[in-house]
Amino acid sequence: MTAGPLPARPRLAWPLVAPAPGGLVALPAVPRTPPLIAALRLAWGVVTATQGNHPGIERVLGDVFAPASSLLTRFGVRHTREEKGNIMSIRRWLALLAVPAAALALTATPAMASTASSQAKSAATKIILANSPFGWSLAVGSGPYKNYTLYFISSDNAPHSYGCTTGVTSTAVGPIICTGPSNDKNAEWPAITSNGGMPIAGQGVSQALLGRVYRKGVGWQVTYAGQPLYLFDQAPGQVTGEGWFEPGLPPWHGIWWLMSPDGQPLPWAGNLTTTKVNGQWVLAERYLTGAGWVNFPVYTFTGDQSGPYCGNVASCARAWPPVLTNSSPGYTGLPGSNIGETSLSSGLTQVTWNGSPLYLFSHELLTLTSTGAPTALGNGNGIQAFGGTFYLVTNP
Repeated sequence: MTAGPLPARPRLAWPLVAPAPGGLVALPAVPRTPPLIAALRLAWGVVTATQGNHPGIERVLGDVFAPASSLLTRFGVRHTREEKGNIMSIRRWLALLAVPAAALALTATPAMASTASSQAKSAATKIILANSPFGWSLAVGSGPYKNYTLYFISSDNAPHSYGCTTGVTSTAVGPIICTGPSNDKNAEWPAITSNGGMPIAGQGVSQALLGRVYRKGVGWQVTYAGQPLYLFDQAPGQVTGEGWFEPGLPPWHGIWWLMSPDGQPLPWAGNLTTTKVNGQWVLAERYLTGAGWVNFPVYTFTGDQSGPYCGNVASCARAWPPVLTNSSPGYTGLPGSNIGETSLSSGLTQVTWNGSPLYLFSHELLTLTSTGAPTALGNGNGIQAFGGTFYLVTNP
């Protein structure tokens, strides 16, 4: 396992609202850097600091570099670069504007969090279960990252391709990195590695589902049910990476989930609502982004009528993630009688509208409204793929 404690990657505090059966429940804000910040700037040329959450910080529009620099100069911060190459520390700049916030606790049971009994086993990384607000999920059970929560992204297809890539991705505001070694302070989602041998299963974790994959620039990354696992939080016991949807950040294009002991995502209940696309109201689902909550349009798929559900086909589900729920989803401004559920072959539950399964578009684009609020474009409408056509749900 990569040596060294998890570095302090300062995070900007955004309010976290944890979906619960029947609606959304407000929870304490969690300090973190929004992974979409660089992507949102690239797409919009905007730095957003909401006055309601950050008193005294104005919303800055237009070109990023000058406004961001002048804003930080007001707080006595100089424009600097990271020690590693020329990776721009945008996250560190924004973190200086953050308000103190409490972290959402995730508690591992003592038995599951115990260290390996032999010196030989301690060289490999142990994976345990911890009791999160969304259910039992994977966490690190040994080494310097013990009790840190683990996540995966829906767009990874290891070892063939990865949504969360290594190395530098160039953007208009500077280079960003999705993943790297566990101690990579420049990475948004550092990989959890087990360089000392095959990872070890703690109580309740399936040894058969554990594995590892070698990635250049990372080492031996731990996998579970074939999915590479990542760190994100700033301290053990935090859960701040669940449900982040990053469709516009190339090449990530996926949703970040906790991992259940049976190798499946741990979704929340969710909340259906509406959003406007080209002046028309369409059905939408709320997800977290670097700009806060965004109502993302959802789609139905004509291919579901005659063939296997898109959600049951791995390649289709990566491109069009199914709208998942862990119980009856909440809804706002909609007739609840039209909302239903269907079971996927994986055992997961997908949300339906008038009997049709609902999907997100992994390459959904975002823009700004006239008020400066982020909104999705609905650019997946009419796309033909996987034996059918994806359509927005209009006038729900």
